[in-house]
Order: sequence, then C-alpha cells, then structure tokens
Amino acid sequence: MGRPRHRGLYERGPGHRAARRASGEHHASAEAARTRTGEAGNVAILSALTMVILLGLAGLVLDGGRLYAERQRLQEAADAAALAAAHDLPEDPGEARRQAYEYVAANGADPGRAEVAVSADGSRVTVRLKATVPMGLARVLGIEDVEVSAEAEAEVAGAVAVSGVQPFGVEEQPLQFGERYTLVLDRPGSPGNFHLLALGGRGAQQVRENILHGYPGWVRIGQEIETEPGHQTGAVTAYRERIEADPFSTHLDFPPDSPRLVIVPVVRGFDEAHGRDTVIVTGFAAFFLEEAREGDGQVVGRFIRYVVEGEAGPVTAETGVRVVRLVH
Repeated sequence: MGRPRHRGLYERGPGHRAARRASGEHHASAEAARTRTGEAGNVAILSALTMVILLGLAGLVLDGGRLYAERQRLQEAADAAALAAAHDLPEDPGEARRQAYEYVAANGADPGRAEVAVSADGSRVTVRLKATVPMGLARVLGIEDVEVSAEAEAEVAGAVAVSGVQPFGVEEQPLQFGERYTLVLDRPGSPGNFHLLALGGRGAQQVRENILHGYPGWVRIGQEIETEPGHQTGAVTAYRERIEADPFSTHLDFPPDSPRLVIVPVVRGFDEAHGRDTVIVTGFAAFFLEEAREGDGQVVGRFIRYVVEGEAGPVTAETGVRVVRLVH
C-alpha cells in the first residue's frame, strides 16, 4: 500500500473551490444591488426634476393666461380713460387729466400707478397703466410676480362728415359757445328760403321725418345740398315736440340721447339762394333746443360743444362738433 499523498500548502481541494465560488457570487450580488440602488436614486432625481419642469411649464401656461387677461383689463381701462379725457380737449387739459384718473379707478385699475400726459397743442392725451400680477405655479421656476402695462392715446378732431343731422342749415358765422341763437325756419305767408334743406328727398313730410329722427345719410364738408323753399310751419311744431319730450334738461345737464340736442350743417350760400337752390356745407354745429316759436316760425337753440361718431379732420377754434378717437 503506498503512502497517501501530502497536499502542499498551495494545493486547493473541492471545498475551497466551492467557498471561492460562493464568495464570488456574494460580491456580484452586492455589486448588482449597489447598481440597482444607484439607478433607483437616479430615476427618483430625474422624476423630481421632470415634475418640477412640468409644473413650471403648466405654471407658465396658466399664469400666462392670467397675465394676458390682466393686460387686456388694463388696456380696456386705459382706452376708456383716454377717450373720456379727450372730450375736454383742447380747452381744459386739467379737467381732461382729472377725468382720466377718474375713469382709471372706475375701471378697476390703480390710479396710483397711472400716468396721464396731454400733448403741447392740447389735441391728444396719453394714459399709461401698470399692474403687478403674482404668479401661481410659475413660482416653482423662481418667478414670484410679473409687471404688465398698457397704453392708450386718444385725440380730439373736428368732424368733417356726420350722419343724423337736422334738415336745416346755419349760415356761416362766428358762433360763441353757450350763447342763444334764433334759427329762422319759417315765415308764415312768406315765400323764400328759410334755412331748410332737402335731405333725402323733397317736401314737408320729408323735412318733418328728418327733424324727428335725423337724416340717416352722411353729410360732409364741401358737399352741395339742395334747399327746401316755401312754407314749412310743420317744422317748428316738430321741434316743439322734441323739446316737450325732454322738458327738464338744460344745456349744462342733459343725457346724451336727449331729443333737444341737434346737429346741424353750417352752410354758405343761403343769402344768395333763390327758390330751390344749393348751398355748400362748411362745418357742423351742435345746439340745445330751448324754444319753438310757432307764431314766428323760429326755433331758439344754445350753441354747445358735442362729440359725435363721425369722420375726423383738423380741429378749428369754432368747431363745435368734434370726433374723439383712439390713436393706434
């Protein structure tokens, strides 16, 4: 029987190889676990960042809508304030500014953050508004609030074309605001031209319709208009009806739709007119009706300033009918 072999120091048996395999598998498992943990951490970080970005983008959309709505509100307030202020130009810039601030407040904007400026010639007024809008979801991006602004400019101009005028003309002459003027429309029993105009047709009935409702067409400066000669006692009666429809108003205090307010063409040529002739429109004037003297064929009105919707032109010192418009 031979001697058993002696295993040297560096010889490995089956048990050692198994232990080594187990040790390797343990290290591999631990490495895989560390990898999975790292990946999970990265995913969490990326998810958090993605959530922040998505919230920020959602905030930009939602808060952007709020900014747009607030700017629209400011723009409407600025437009209203500028248009209201322009009604007092060019005569009273101080009142124009006061009206602008009043309308800013009435439309929900902050007068303390408003700027109102009137041009040197007094024909334009500019209103600038600002507001600070606090953010919502956009705060996750570090945006706490945003300032929005709006600006409107309005101008006053003379009217060069108007609709709804009365069928009589005032002879071209210097007119003083606040003064009373006698408008001769008829002399019963006397032929001739008494400042009546044939607008949209001829005859007494057409004249009466235009008195009660205003001529629906447009009349412009430089236009030639046919006169309406002869007796028109019904014209004065129609104006009396307009006065009686609003008995308590005055030329200083009347509603915008008062029937006592009339817009008439200023004309040149009645002095030379014979029978059915033509006159030339040189402007427009506004009167507040105060008397209708049927026995004399006269209507008395007070010359006033008034703003209408119409076609705009240059402002002159004697212009009583004006157009106010936004300047874009």
